[in-house]
Amino acid sequence: MKTVKSIVIMTALAGSIIGESYSAQPEKKDSTMIQSEKNEIEAEKLRQQEKEIEARFEEFRKKIDQDIQENEKAIAVLKEKAEKIDKKQRKQYDDSIEDLERQNKTLREKANSYKRTAGQNWDEFKKEFDSDLAKFGQALKDFTTKNDK
Repeated sequence: MKTVKSIVIMTALAGSIIGESYSAQPEKKDSTMIQSEKNEIEAEKLRQQEKEIEARFEEFRKKIDQDIQENEKAIAVLKEKAEKIDKKQRKQYDDSIEDLERQNKTLREKANSYKRTAGQNWDEFKKEFDSDLAKFGQALKDFTTKNDK
C-alpha cells in the first residue's frame, strides 16, 4: 500500500511539474511573439518617420530650386537695366551683378551637393541654407534699392 501511495504521489508530483513547465512555455512564446510584434510596430514607426522626413526634404528641395530660379530672373532684370546705364557707372554695376551671380551659383552648388542620407540631420543644413538665402535676398534688395535712386 505504501508503494502504491508513493507511486501515486510521485506521479502527481511529476504531472504537476510537467504541467507547470508546459504551461510556462506558451507564456514564453507569447511574450516572444509580443516582443516581435512590438519590434515590428517600432520598425514601422521608424519607416513612417523616415518617409515623412524624406517628403519634407523633397518639398524643401523644390523650394530651393524655385528660389534660385527667382534669383536668376531678378539678376536678368538687373542686367537689362545695366544696358541703359552710362559707362561711368556701368563697371561698378556689372561688378555687383557678377557678385550676385556668384552668390546665387554658390547657393545652387551647395543645394545640389547636399545628399540626404539616413541619420543625417538635414534640419541643420536647412537652417544654414535658409540663412544664406536670406543674406542673398538682402544683398539683392540692397543693390536694387541703391541703384533705383
